[in-house]
Amino acid sequence: MRSQVLEHGELRNSWGARLRFPWRSFRLSKEDFKQAYSWMASSEVALLLNLWGWLPLRRYLRREGLHCRVVQQEHDALAFEGTPEDCWQAAVFLQETLTRERVYTGAGGDWTLAMPMGLKVGRNLGEGKEWKQFPTRDAFMEVACTRG
Repeated sequence: MRSQVLEHGELRNSWGARLRFPWRSFRLSKEDFKQAYSWMASSEVALLLNLWGWLPLRRYLRREGLHCRVVQQEHDALAFEGTPEDCWQAAVFLQETLTRERVYTGAGGDWTLAMPMGLKVGRNLGEGKEWKQFPTRDAFMEVACTRG
């Protein structure tokens, strides 16, 4: 990251987004480099969630006529509500779109990564059952259909 900033005055992520440092001919501060180090990963995740998650999910929900809607988007999470069956279908759709492999450029050359996707089911954003790996339909329904 440091050499990219110093040599090119910018960073470019795998989506083509750029963070520019036009003042590199002046003295770059420790804070500039901290921003460079954190920007790459956070920009990748945010764009992945938007371009392969939220936007395709909206189209899918409309096309299929599902009773499910996105109620909140955070940096690396989507919250949606609806009937258990329709939310399951939405979760399966997201799992298929978000976990596809992408090519990233690294110091030693290009490498391929499929981002993992976890899932949390609950009655509100603060509570619920969380899976670090995508659950089975039965496990999802057991939690989603439980009143409490």
